[in-house]
Amino acid sequence: MKHIGQKLRRYALLLALALLAEGTISAQDGAELDSAASAAMVQVRLRQFIDELYVLARTGGMHITLSSHAPISASYIKDYHEKALKAERTLSSIQSRWTTYSMAQQYEIAASDSLMNIVADLDLVKQAAADSVKAWRQACQSLDNFREAELFLNNQDTVYKNLYKKAFRLSLVSKAAPLLERMKAKETLLFGKVQSSYDQAKAAVETVPALSGRMTAIDEQYIGLKAMSEKIQTLEYKPFLVRIKDYLLGFAAVAIILLVLNLFITKVRALNKARKSVQQYKNMLKNNGDNYYPTI
Repeated sequence: MKHIGQKLRRYALLLALALLAEGTISAQDGAELDSAASAAMVQVRLRQFIDELYVLARTGGMHITLSSHAPISASYIKDYHEKALKAERTLSSIQSRWTTYSMAQQYEIAASDSLMNIVADLDLVKQAAADSVKAWRQACQSLDNFREAELFLNNQDTVYKNLYKKAFRLSLVSKAAPLLERMKAKETLLFGKVQSSYDQAKAAVETVPALSGRMTAIDEQYIGLKAMSEKIQTLEYKPFLVRIKDYLLGFAAVAIILLVLNLFITKVRALNKARKSVQQYKNMLKNNGDNYYPTI
């Protein structure tokens, strides 16, 4: 009986160990399943973040279309500013949500190479979205700068014509020399603003190529204002006879240039006519054979 009791106790111990081992294995399997499910959920959420950022990165570089002649509408620029602001807010919201989520799932992400790779992709898309939104904001600022520069330059025609008339009248009177110098100083400051506005417009075109079609008119306006500025700065008092002499010399110089130009054109036309006659003669010889000799 004693021997039988020992065997029964041994069997009971073995059975208990087997049940305990089975329970441990089942718990491990369950933990692994839960971990896999959790990783899958994290992966899905990371993909959602990437999709949101990708949409923002793709739409951030919104295409700008502008007329080459019609004034730039202030309402158009305002609408573009509002869309850029909306994009900035969307990016800020995504970044805030991503920071909170990544901190909550940092251990889960760090334990999985595949999740770490997805996070690396997410960082790249996030940077692309940030760059796109930044470019959008810069484009808005460039539109503002160009419109401001264009309006200022277009309004300077009348200003410069009046300045030149006043400066010219002052240059006719010797006692008005101080007033003329003050007007030149005033014009120098004004042209500084003209130059600044022109540079501002050129910089805006580099950011927004759609503005290039409007730059031709601004170039012409700038060249005209610069020429007028140089004329104002060269004005000074001269006696009446000296003015007449300068005028006649200038007129004579123009007349000489025109005369030389007309002589050059006449010689070119004569040379072309002679070349044409020689070519006609060669063609005549060719059409009548090599043995043909014209009679005189």
